Amino acid sequence: MSGKPELDLDKNYTAIQGGLMDIGILGTSFLTILFSILFFLISIFLIFKMSQLKIIDLKRSIIIFTFHSIISMIFISVLMALVVNDLDSYFQTGLFLPDEGFEERYNFRHWGILTLSVFYRILYLYFQLDFLSINILFACVGSFVLIFFDKLIRNNVKIDRSRKNIINYLFYFLVFFPSFSIWTSTLGKEILTILLLLIFAYVLINEKKIVNKLIIFLPIIILITLIRPHFTFFIVVSLIFYFTFILVKNNSIRFIIFLISSTLFLILGSLYLDSLSLNIFALIDLFFEAGLQQRKNLSSEYQIREMPTNIFQLYFSFLFSPIFSFGSMRDIFLSFENLALVVVMIILIFNIDLEKFKKNDESKFFFAFFLISTFVLSIFTYQSGVYWRMKWLVLPYFFIGISLIQKDSLINDKK
Repeated sequence: MSGKPELDLDKNYTAIQGGLMDIGILGTSFLTILFSILFFLISIFLIFKMSQLKIIDLKRSIIIFTFHSIISMIFISVLMALVVNDLDSYFQTGLFLPDEGFEERYNFRHWGILTLSVFYRILYLYFQLDFLSINILFACVGSFVLIFFDKLIRNNVKIDRSRKNIINYLFYFLVFFPSFSIWTSTLGKEILTILLLLIFAYVLINEKKIVNKLIIFLPIIILITLIRPHFTFFIVVSLIFYFTFILVKNNSIRFIIFLISSTLFLILGSLYLDSLSLNIFALIDLFFEAGLQQRKNLSSEYQIREMPTNIFQLYFSFLFSPIFSFGSMRDIFLSFENLALVVVMIILIFNIDLEKFKKNDESKFFFAFFLISTFVLSIFTYQSGVYWRMKWLVLPYFFIGISLIQKDSLINDKK
């Protein structure tokens, strides 16, 4: 594939789900094979080079890269051949719609669509990468996302120094949750989001000077805003809590700051609902009403018969749905994975060292981000496929936060 594509959108559009091969933009040329091999070779070279510099562990990184690559290839193959809506991709949006002035249809909440669409357009028109090549490029980037997430977690819990602790083994296998590999394998928006969040987390944990943190945070926050503006909102609110714990020692003053900042951010957050009000109670009603309307739209689109309205049920569904569901192979797979996720999270929560939690302000940031983001996302999303994708964007912050405050030992091999 080369040059500007010629495609009649009306003629090729289909409302039902089908593979991208149906309209011939998948990419199976010699260049696709060449670029794919090149991306894998560059990735392996970088792994060897960084291992020589003692940045990462060679054996561990190769295992993660291999596992992730296998999962990625399976997922991309299924996605391209069977379950992608023909026009449901940033690739096609970037190729065709810019010539029609499509950016006028979006506001700041949709910046991520514009950003990724332009990114895909550049890769296709100027670097001759077709859709499959771009996905493989993102899959390779996703491998490094998992490698560095694993590195950050293992540094936090000092796995190399305490291999007999079963708690450490739980952290050791976090990167091998199949869904984590799936959602860092093809969708550039998800991969870049997690990558930026991990860079942010690394700076937060390792940089000690507040001024330096703020200087580095600024460009990261700008980039996240271009991809997912609502995640910027989650980060800023969490940072307010974080810096309050660092700079303010009086509990009464902290409470007042939390109350005022929560009120202000609730008001500013209403901009995401296309409404601005100073009436807090009206804003709360507006928030839940907008969430209900969004879920109704989704339940109608996906023909879901029963829609829960209980907040706790929505929250649990977001994190662990489907569970005990055996209607399809996907549901069976996700049920087993979600059961494992529940067990791991419960064990880690019960292994929290409260004294470490009191002293570790960074963990408070990660928990604040996780709780705020999951609560908001659970209110505004309703469909197991969306749950499946969105929760793996924020679960890394839960695991990073909880890895900082684990007890030195709870369960060991002898016990």
